[in-house]
Amino acid sequence: MLMFGALHLSGQNPVTWKFSFEDKGEEVLITAVADILPGWAIYGQELGDDGPIPTQFYVNGTPVVFSEKSKGKKEMDPIFEIEIKKFKKQAVFTHSLKKETSKKLEGYVTFMTCDDEKCLPPVDVPFKFTW
Repeated sequence: MLMFGALHLSGQNPVTWKFSFEDKGEEVLITAVADILPGWAIYGQELGDDGPIPTQFYVNGTPVVFSEKSKGKKEMDPIFEIEIKKFKKQAVFTHSLKKETSKKLEGYVTFMTCDDEKCLPPVDVPFKFTW
């Protein structure tokens, strides 16, 4: 398995993303892992319009829904005052897709992180893989 990329904006963002890519012959498996500092959370991919920015993945310019391998927890959010799916400590997402002739895969994840008192602006974290 090949590993690529990690982002932690020291002092600015309490979330570190790591991306790995596994060549499965005709397909490639993308794994995205968010390590989240205590007290902070990121959000699920499918949220209503009244809450935070959901975690969103884009691969080769197209929005893609990843499988949520970590169990998020629905709970009342003190900032948005709605029940919402959150991931704390760590969130693992995967997506499998067919290889294309370009032998190159690029994308990014957009996410927002909040604690019980404040939210940080959404951040885009890019990833790239070539086989």
